[in-house]
Amino acid sequence: MVGDNMLTLAKIEYDKYRAMVEDVKKNKALMTGQDADGISKFGAECAVYYARCSGALADIKDMIDNEFIRLTKSQEEGGEGMTANKAEKVAEVGVNAQHEATRRQISNLMDGFDKLSFACSSRVRLFERELGGSK
Repeated sequence: MVGDNMLTLAKIEYDKYRAMVEDVKKNKALMTGQDADGISKFGAECAVYYARCSGALADIKDMIDNEFIRLTKSQEEGGEGMTANKAEKVAEVGVNAQHEATRRQISNLMDGFDKLSFACSSRVRLFERELGGSK
């Protein structure tokens, strides 16, 4: 199933995003610097990557939901007849195993991009206030 849907994240893409989120030294230098344009650009990139991850997360959640429905259907209906609790776990594990980046990994990336984007926005607003206050 890997590669069947363009919304899922490939390992190389996931690794790139993760490195970007976890690059504390670079992110700290950018956020404590005086380059408002650079901070704004980085914040915009984070927002774009957040949207990309959001699509991938929705795709994987849909697949998990569909697998859950299949697993909980009775055998007469073409399903497995599992309990909801067991089907939830089996669906999550089964769908995640088919993709290079799991639902939880993508969700964690989204949290990181959200925090970085917010920090960039706050920092740019601070620059704007400083410029506005100096007139």
